[in-house]
Amino acid sequence: MENILFKKVNNVNKINLFICENFKKEFEKVIEKIDKYIQIIPFPSFCTYRDKEKEDVFFKNNLSNFNNSIVICGRFCEIRKNIPKEYKDKINFFYLDNCFYLFGKTKIDKYIKERAYIVTPNWLINWEYNLKRNGFTRENAIKFYNETFKKIVLLNTGIKDNIEERLIDFSKYIELPYVIDEVDLDYLELLVTSVIKERELEDKISEQKKKMQYLNTEKSNYLAALKFLSELSNEENEESIVKKLVDKFKILFSPKKIEFIYYNNKDILDGKDYEIISKNKGFIVKIKFKNEIYGYLKVEGFLFPQYFDSYLNFMIHIKDVIGLSIANAKKLNKIKKMAITDGLTGIYNRKYFNLKLLEEIKRFKRENKKFSLIMFDLDNFKEINDKFGHGFGDKVLKTVVESVKKRIRETDFFFRWGGDEFILLLPNTTLGKAKLLAKELKGIINGIDIGKLNGIDVSMGIVEYDGKDNIDTIFERLDKTMYKAKSRGKNTIFSEDEFDIETKK
Repeated sequence: MENILFKKVNNVNKINLFICENFKKEFEKVIEKIDKYIQIIPFPSFCTYRDKEKEDVFFKNNLSNFNNSIVICGRFCEIRKNIPKEYKDKINFFYLDNCFYLFGKTKIDKYIKERAYIVTPNWLINWEYNLKRNGFTRENAIKFYNETFKKIVLLNTGIKDNIEERLIDFSKYIELPYVIDEVDLDYLELLVTSVIKERELEDKISEQKKKMQYLNTEKSNYLAALKFLSELSNEENEESIVKKLVDKFKILFSPKKIEFIYYNNKDILDGKDYEIISKNKGFIVKIKFKNEIYGYLKVEGFLFPQYFDSYLNFMIHIKDVIGLSIANAKKLNKIKKMAITDGLTGIYNRKYFNLKLLEEIKRFKRENKKFSLIMFDLDNFKEINDKFGHGFGDKVLKTVVESVKKRIRETDFFFRWGGDEFILLLPNTTLGKAKLLAKELKGIINGIDIGKLNGIDVSMGIVEYDGKDNIDTIFERLDKTMYKAKSRGKNTIFSEDEFDIETKK
């Protein structure tokens, strides 16, 4: 893939992002949150229907934009086939096996397996026109859709108001039931950020290659270093980038001493980008991106001091690339964390539960290691909110979470299922051990004293994975144990092999 420098628009790197017109609104919503200069250019949908005149106008108007662009599309999308040959090698293509993977692969695969016809708001708003352009009458539409699919699934991304009215009309027209899946755009934001990150890093490395053409000393070292810089895009956190940086430069520079000093709210270089260390013939270089400092690379005592100037020049040229890599890694981690954690309590959220549960099921089948689940909720929590206010209710939830976190293992997974409901996923844990933990946790929660409340009642349900369940059936079992605990007096622990009522205090 050829490295092409971005256009400069008012001294800002402009990125042309080509996406299918069916997802234009979703991408616009995500781009608003990303701190980059990105121009979205929608291309005609090649799978909804073919409009030759529309396609010709699109390509005529956008030939110049293809020089500095990224295309996100399905692997079998016709967009690549129709781009003029002379531009194809100048474009970064990012392929998805299925266009709907923009909103998360796991759920889409599940719907496909269930023979669902998946739609998004932008397609649905024009469903009559789309069917007509594909030659459907109502009669043959009913026949085709009912022979091929079992239901309609709307991925409601929130870009259209009153979209369910259109869904009802479409559902009646083709005589198929429908389901609405409320979809957030966290996964799409993560995907776009990753694609932009990779493209931007390639651009930065290309710039550094041009700057360093005049350097002739230790050519093999510089080539190895440039290759190393391109590898930084694969690192997902700051610590791994720093480790790779230090390890690689030990090989390249062969210094007596090399260390990375993390920034601690004080600029040890007092605004300078680097400083020469005269005593041991070394230097310290600031690693930053824009106005954020991440740390300093300190190198002393070179094995070949005659190349000191070349080493220093090299570090000055590449420090911004390293800073960019760390900035991108930190941003990706922040987005990932936001996507899988609960905003109030800081523990994992409901969306992340299915992923971790699936991992444990696979691990059981691979290693035959049992695991258990505990589901609990706070009894009469609505009354607490009504009596003391939602602010106090939030304080109760956070206090309960912190109390539970202090008791469970680092290897356990703690999820907020919703409201005052929580789930613990306990790897390598039998039902018997899970019951002991549940009783201990119940005692801890019962004993919480938060000013206005002297103790909190809690009901718990417990199950052990039996090797036969899938995600849905094991959750059904877990949910039933919670229901039975609630229905038999609250402040109760219920497991499938026994029923145990404990007094409230």
